Amino acid sequence: MLLAEDLLLLVTDDASGRLTADGVQVDAGLGGANLVELTLLGKVDVSGEQDQGKRGRISVRDPSPPGEDVLDAALRILVKRQGRKPSAVIRPLGKNLRAVLYRQLAARGVLRSRQRRVLGIFPTRTWPAQDPSHTAEVR
Repeated sequence: MLLAEDLLLLVTDDASGRLTADGVQVDAGLGGANLVELTLLGKVDVSGEQDQGKRGRISVRDPSPPGEDVLDAALRILVKRQGRKPSAVIRPLGKNLRAVLYRQLAARGVLRSRQRRVLGIFPTRTWPAQDPSHTAEVR
């Protein structure tokens, strides 16, 4: 299970399937979780004194795909944005990630998708827990 998936489970209410935090903040957290996971895998790092260019910038150490779709996509983003500050890559890493992670969690039976209409007009989707034991284990 990805760090970003665990984080998304922690900020999604089990019963209602709604976020318990602001969506912009959640997206930034998910992007940061992908950055951390790629760092732990040795794929990216922050440049230091021994590296060319400015210190404290994103440096891709191993551009080979990690083999997981979400992380593969994140690494492709970082390859294009190499040399930028970590804070500058968080938003692109989190863009549209929530929907992808929700679908993956639903496919594994952790969450279920529930669609309804607000005011009878606007469609909205929530993701209540199908298996609350998994969220409890993450907590």
